[in-house]
Amino acid sequence: MTSETLYGKGCEKYYKRYVAYAGSKTTESLMQSFLMLFSKGIGMVVEIDDVEALREDLYQDYILNSEIVIFGRQSCAALR
Repeated sequence: MTSETLYGKGCEKYYKRYVAYAGSKTTESLMQSFLMLFSKGIGMVVEIDDVEALREDLYQDYILNSEIVIFGRQSCAALR
């Protein structure tokens, strides 16, 4: 086996897929954690009947999800 066989374009393609998948799952997990923390904090200040329903509603909001993802990307880029 040559190094070209081990580290060729096929391996690079799968590595890029893995990085994209891992990044997506990490972003989703961070977003859920942020929304849970936010909804619990708001629930302590303002009386809310169902905090979990609020979190789920916020999680389903497309615009809020997009903004959180953009904020997360910018924060990660600033840390580099």
